[in-house]
Amino acid sequence: MVINPSIVVEKKWVCPVDNKKQIQQNGIDVRVNKVFKVTRGVFKLSEEESIKLDYVELLPDENNYFTLQYGKPYVVEMIERVTIPANFCAIVIMRSTLNRQGISLQSALYDSGFKGTISSTIYPFTKFQIKKGTRVAQIVFMEAICNSLYDGQYQERK
Repeated sequence: MVINPSIVVEKKWVCPVDNKKQIQQNGIDVRVNKVFKVTRGVFKLSEEESIKLDYVELLPDENNYFTLQYGKPYVVEMIERVTIPANFCAIVIMRSTLNRQGISLQSALYDSGFKGTISSTIYPFTKFQIKKGTRVAQIVFMEAICNSLYDGQYQERK
């Protein structure tokens, strides 16, 4: 069952939510904070190791816009941070505005127990400019009967 986004905000599972228009019918809009261009390397993945690609952080222009080039992958870090309690999980889905303009955004399942920054990968199939703070995706929380709590490499550590 999808959790009412007003409840998610009230319980502070997503922070900050600065604007009421972020709260949608079934999810909470998340906003661009940082953009990283995937530059080079070979992503190597096995059960024993993970060798990651190199990223370069893009800087916004004087009007706070990031320019993304056609056909290149970018990792986008959102402003919002999440705290996902036991027996809940969340998915991040792109806003339909991007879909209608030839921009693909993909993310993943955020497991029970995850705490940290939301990120996604954007693949523009056209030249694309996006202003820092713009809503690009929604996070949707669902009930889950979890096997265990997330404690992986992307977990925020204090």
